[in-house]
Amino acid sequence: MKFPVAKPKPTAVTFGRVSYTDSYQWLEEETPEALEFKTQQDQITQDWLLSNPARAHAEAMMAPMPFIESDFPIFSGGRWFRKRTPDGQKLQVTEVAETIEGPWRVIVDLNAVANGRKLSIDVFVPSPDSRKLILGYGVDGVELAELRVFEVDSGKVLMESIPQTYAFFTEWFPDSSGFYYMGRDPAAMQDGSKIYRYVLSAAPTTKAEDYEISAETMWVKAAGDNKHMFIVADHLNPKPDYI
Repeated sequence: MKFPVAKPKPTAVTFGRVSYTDSYQWLEEETPEALEFKTQQDQITQDWLLSNPARAHAEAMMAPMPFIESDFPIFSGGRWFRKRTPDGQKLQVTEVAETIEGPWRVIVDLNAVANGRKLSIDVFVPSPDSRKLILGYGVDGVELAELRVFEVDSGKVLMESIPQTYAFFTEWFPDSSGFYYMGRDPAAMQDGSKIYRYVLSAAPTTKAEDYEISAETMWVKAAGDNKHMFIVADHLNPKPDYI
């Protein structure tokens, strides 16, 4: 078995008061070179799995096992939202209902839009008015690969994409006209994640919000009065830093 060779490219990295050299940070970026290396690794893994004589036995053991859903419905704007994997399907669907008992109606079916890709939902955030849904999903094992906004009642795509990668910690404006999110600039991955603001009636922005970075992870949360937004710092010891 011949493995692809990852060339070391020493890069200085600093987190707070800690500095070190990372020779393989380039593999975390979405550059053509990094993606080609990952593709070669994936192909070796797939070839080994497909040729392994134990595969058929493993699949036969797994086939009768029940699939257990661990997600719970979300209540937002007077309606209920959920994601689940239907019987006989490999990928999830998102659904909406007026009551938790149903009937449930499909908003987005990943099985129908996958086009041969393996999709998994990473971000699932209905808007406060229940009319829109932020849906982010991983593609072929790459987490947080795509982020879109759908109109709940029609399934229409309201936002096709954003300029940033690895978008997460999404938070709707109280009036559901847009949202904040954390993301990375593909041209400056070494700068880490920053907070961006997206308004549905405008073009996606490439400029991060103006705030002082006090922790590696910072995100926005709406205040209970529906008038203010907090920037929260440090996912290990969360505390509000800005209003």
